[in-house]
Amino acid sequence: MYHYLVPLDRMIELRIETEVLAPCERCFDLARSVDLHVASSHLIAGKAVAHRLSGLSEPGDMTTWSARFFGVRFRLTTAITHFDRPHSFSDVLCAGLFRHFAHVYTFEARGDNRTVMTDNFSFESPFGLLGAAFDALILRRRMLLSSRAKVLG
Repeated sequence: MYHYLVPLDRMIELRIETEVLAPCERCFDLARSVDLHVASSHLIAGKAVAHRLSGLSEPGDMTTWSARFFGVRFRLTTAITHFDRPHSFSDVLCAGLFRHFAHVYTFEARGDNRTVMTDNFSFESPFGLLGAAFDALILRRRMLLSSRAKVLG
């Protein structure tokens, strides 16, 4: 289930809820897998290029990501800032083109072997109204298409 929230500022917020037939611990580990993130980023030719390059992200880990949008390669560095296994973790922008970029993942057990993963993702591009139009009209959809939640679900 996708929710598109439009706050009063220019920041775009996406909320993706995915029910997964797996326990919370497994979903938590898959969601913080650098390798799975790279595999799910084929539409943008995503890859990890510095810091943690593979495996499972841990508290305090940073990863520099590279992705191609409209033929131009961009980089951004994120860090794991909150970590409560197997309930939630967060990563936020440390460096890159975005004005704001953050993920908050939460995991809720449903029954013996099901988990609802909620991915709250917010971002804001620079460049004033031009950046806001780009976010709303183009980048929002691209972010939904490259979501890790689709791979886990």
